[in-house]
Amino acid sequence: MSFTLIEILMVISVISVMVALLLPSLQTSRESAKQTKCMNNLRQIGIGMNLYGHDHGFYMWGIESNTVASWSYRISPYLGMTNGDTFAQGHNGRSPIVECPGKSLNNGYLASCYGVHTRIFGDSTLPLTYPAPYFPRQYPFDERASEVMMCADADQNPASLPRNANATIWNMGGGIMATDFVPATGNNVVDCGDNSEADPAQLSQIRFRHNSRANLLFMDGHVGSFGRNQVLERNVRITGP
Repeated sequence: MSFTLIEILMVISVISVMVALLLPSLQTSRESAKQTKCMNNLRQIGIGMNLYGHDHGFYMWGIESNTVASWSYRISPYLGMTNGDTFAQGHNGRSPIVECPGKSLNNGYLASCYGVHTRIFGDSTLPLTYPAPYFPRQYPFDERASEVMMCADADQNPASLPRNANATIWNMGGGIMATDFVPATGNNVVDCGDNSEADPAQLSQIRFRHNSRANLLFMDGHVGSFGRNQVLERNVRITGP
């Protein structure tokens, strides 16, 4: 049985239309799967952090420099990580738990995709004489634990710079940590930068890499998905009502 040229062209046209209709749906499903995996990563990170907290009087460790272990190394025993996570190991030493499947950069230090709240974890690279909030503080379980985030999707570092320019923490003097927010402005939207991995000035910012949304881990262990205009000052401020 033979087909005319017109019939063949019609079949090709139908197939082309079907492919054009299916591709966006497949892409959306793929991105949704990445977001789900990222949220599961953050839930596991939250479990590790809370187990660590139970063993240490609900104090987190101070953030350390790039010459020693990073924060994810501290929780590795609680999550069954075999390699730990040090800066020296680079990408190949990272556990999949601390890598967002939606990340855009993959080499060296860039494998680290999540940032932690410096006003909770502190900064152990500074002298002990520094005032609050440069040292770790107890979990604020009685202070809006369901509102205060402790870890989130963060900008990766395009230059593989150490410590102060690395997105594994939010710097005290930059990004969303630059301002001491107050209760009166708790409903104001936080400026999270331009959502770019290319600009070093945007380090220490939340990264909206899941269909323009970011995943945030909160002090009570739950994980939420937030758009750029949904992260509020109350989600960053750690004191007050």
